Amino acid sequence: MGLMNGYPDGSFKPDRQITRAELASLVVLLGNITAAPGAGYSDVAAGYWAESAILQAQGAGILKGYADGTFRPGQPVTRAEAVTAVNRALGRGPLSGADASPWSDVPLTHWAFGDILEASMDHTYTEKSGGGEELSR
Repeated sequence: MGLMNGYPDGSFKPDRQITRAELASLVVLLGNITAAPGAGYSDVAAGYWAESAILQAQGAGILKGYADGTFRPGQPVTRAEAVTAVNRALGRGPLSGADASPWSDVPLTHWAFGDILEASMDHTYTEKSGGGEELSR
């Protein structure tokens, strides 16, 4: 499964920031999201290249728009926004119950603290002899 594609000119643009539209496309593919599409946004036109992914991410509650009814598809995302969307697409987190932060720049009060912590955890599973899986941390 290809999660990221290049651009029509044959480039990949590895140093470019990822946009909200690109993140929507990525998380819908990553999470194999097939939710009913959301209602849409005033700044996502019919036929826009990421329209379907944006509407599916909206419908699944993975990405949200802004209070003014826009999505701002060309706006770059922060690492905190990206990790929160990836966690939602994978059905993870946010992790709760932490009483200390392992990062010098992410206080417990940061809006995405639980998602950042969840995404930083090792999610290794082992098969149990009687069936099922057990999370190994």
